[in-house]
Amino acid sequence: MAERWGTLGYEAPIRLGTWQRLLSLGAPRMYSYTWLIACIWVGLVTWMKLGMRWAAAIGVVWLSVQLLLIGLTYWNVNWDSALLARWRRKYQPYYRAG
Repeated sequence: MAERWGTLGYEAPIRLGTWQRLLSLGAPRMYSYTWLIACIWVGLVTWMKLGMRWAAAIGVVWLSVQLLLIGLTYWNVNWDSALLARWRRKYQPYYRAG
């Protein structure tokens, strides 16, 4: 009988961004966009001042750091939170037993 009436109550689509990390270009979204915009800006300034060859070198630097971010995200999705906790020296006391 319940199948005939369907489900009762309010239904809403589940948004994956609620509990999953938002990724862009394989790395956390804010890091990827910030890094991309910074490299584009430096690349354009380098292109205007030094030429196309040096601007291409900025592209190689962007790609290598982006691959590093992707590797860190693949290794541990919350690598930035763990790194921040380690720098703030609250990582080990938080997980220490006893």
